[in-house]
Amino acid sequence: MKDGETTPDDELSLMTARCIGACGLAPAVVIDAEVVPKARPDTIVSLLKEALAHGV
Repeated sequence: MKDGETTPDDELSLMTARCIGACGLAPAVVIDAEVVPKARPDTIVSLLKEALAHGV
């Protein structure tokens, strides 16, 4: 999946941002409007799987 793309089922979109206003929490990601601080790849994958399983 590339930046700006959405999955065919419209469940996930990937967007990059230069700043989310959370420098002290870097690296940070936003999943469903929630900032995830100190995000590690394994944490991100787990959170995405959980969100998809719950239809969020």
